[in-house]
Amino acid sequence: MKKTLLSIFLATSLLASGSGYPLASPTLSIAVNRKSIDDGWYSAIVKYMNPGTYTTSSYRLNVKVQYDRVVAIDFGNGGTLHSGMNNEGYLYNGGTLSTDYSGNVTSSVNVSQGTQMRYYNITLE
Repeated sequence: MKKTLLSIFLATSLLASGSGYPLASPTLSIAVNRKSIDDGWYSAIVKYMNPGTYTTSSYRLNVKVQYDRVVAIDFGNGGTLHSGMNNEGYLYNGGTLSTDYSGNVTSSVNVSQGTQMRYYNITLE
């Protein structure tokens, strides 16, 4: 499996390098060998980005994990973002846990409300 992923990555890199476009530094996450973690609340570094307002921030927050997925972000002031039904009208997408090459357990959550998008990149501590 690792050889297949490496072959695909190298082939993609070689094809892209001949296109005249600069190569982006890819971030690959491999969930193949990662063990499942227990459901519960975890401390995490949450990097926030709102492209509509050009806002970026980084916070240490608690996140709730269920079935290898971040299902809630607690802002510590009574506010949360969560999957499932909500009264605020936003859509919560993503949250699946993966492991990067450094061994960090990470997740990405996208929240859309109307035409606004917000992105949360999460690293469990």
